[in-house]
Amino acid sequence: MDNNFEKMDRGLARLGGHAVPMTESAEGAPKTSDTDVLKNAACDLLGYANEFHVYHWNAKNNFEHELMGEVYDLMRDTSDRLAERYLSISDVGSFVPEGNFGTDRKEWAPGKETILSRMETILKGMDDAFTEHPDLAKFGGIGNIFSDFDEKMGTIIYKYKRFEG
Repeated sequence: MDNNFEKMDRGLARLGGHAVPMTESAEGAPKTSDTDVLKNAACDLLGYANEFHVYHWNAKNNFEHELMGEVYDLMRDTSDRLAERYLSISDVGSFVPEGNFGTDRKEWAPGKETILSRMETILKGMDDAFTEHPDLAKFGGIGNIFSDFDEKMGTIIYKYKRFEG
């Protein structure tokens, strides 16, 4: 993976459940609490949305421009849904975002393979976050948010893979 994405990729590990605050899992390995997975995912997706918004601006043609617009809209919408759900089930009272929000990129017009890799890695991170935290399902609607993201991002990836240009 490109070194340009190193900081943001730490967020992907966070999505999979390896960030603070931590509790001990059954195996003794650090694990993020279920509600904090929602906060982490919301923050990370907001950063990814900013990254893909810039890709949208730098698209090489109209098809790519429109598709990158779909990506950042999906990520922003999902981030918002997760943040609001986090606030509704946690007792924190406010949401203080964490992360760099995609503003530390060195390459703002990467090639198709890099963009595809980013989308696939983000999708896997979201899938892993939900899979590694099955108790999230007890908070009504969370599964739907992750499922909607999975379906829509999968469709975007399918379209982009078939794009010739």
